[in-house]
Formats: sequence, structure tokens, C-alpha cells
Amino acid sequence: MKKITLRSAVLGMLFSFVVLMGCEFESGGSGGFNTSLFGWVNFSGVYREGEGGFLVSEFTASGGTNAVPAGSTGVEVIQFTVFQSGNVLEIVDNNGAKYVGQFGKVENTAGAVAEFTAEGLSASGIPVLMVGTFQGVVDGSTLSDRRVLGTWIETGGVTGQIDGRAAPISI
Repeated sequence: MKKITLRSAVLGMLFSFVVLMGCEFESGGSGGFNTSLFGWVNFSGVYREGEGGFLVSEFTASGGTNAVPAGSTGVEVIQFTVFQSGNVLEIVDNNGAKYVGQFGKVENTAGAVAEFTAEGLSASGIPVLMVGTFQGVVDGSTLSDRRVLGTWIETGGVTGQIDGRAAPISI
């Protein structure tokens, strides 16, 4: 009986070790980062176009040639609705397309800067990878000047710039 209990305890510890080794926890700024510590900042909300009229714009094809204004999809992206739970991220664009991802490194200096990646299918069915940052200025218990900046990468080599802004939110 003692061998079985000891064996179960050792296997449990090994399993926990293997699971934790597969996780990447990074520290940024003045605090650590993991899903349970990420609750101090919230990037959820509606992000609309920054400059240029589109949230995703300035598309270029591989090799640097200009693509259509809305990328190879031909569908304009003017808004993201962002849902955040810990470091898990879901983005829904104005066309109803969903992109799922996560936050990586978070820095807490004069504000909050969180790296992110998200993937999904655009409204026209083209696979898209987004990489970039969510940013905001911490002012007491408010996160203001919230922005999303990044790169929209379509399968096939077309890329675009992401630039969106959201209203302040309480943190």
C-alpha cells in the first residue's frame, strides 16, 4: 500500500513538473505575469480605427507591392471587439470574424504594454495571424489612451498595419 501511495505521489509530482515546464511565465516591469496575476489590467472593449479610416490598413503584398486597400480579403476591417480573460484573448471584427490568442509579456512602467498574438479566419475565409501590443496609460484606477498596434499577416504574404483606439476603462 505504501509503494502505491509513494508511486502515485511521485507520478503526480512528475506530471506537475512536465506541465509547468511547458508554460512560459515572464516577468515585466514591477510585477510578475501569469494568468492569475494578469487581472490588474483589462484591454477588453471596442477598438476603432486610429489614423487612415480603417483599423487595419496600409496593406502590402509580399515583395513590397501595394495590395487592395482592404488586403487580399477585399473586406474592410474598421472595428475590433476585444474580450480578455486573464491572458486569453478573443477579437471579433466588424465582419463577425473571430481571432483567438493570448497575451505574452506585460510591462508595467508609466502604463501597461502587453504583447499579443491572435489567429483566425477573416470574413472571406483567409487565415490571419495578428501580432502586436495593447497599450494604455494607468491613471489611478483608470486605463486611458488604450491602443492596439500591430501587424495583420494573411496567408499568402499580404500584410497590413493594425492601429485602433478604445475608450478609457476602470481597472
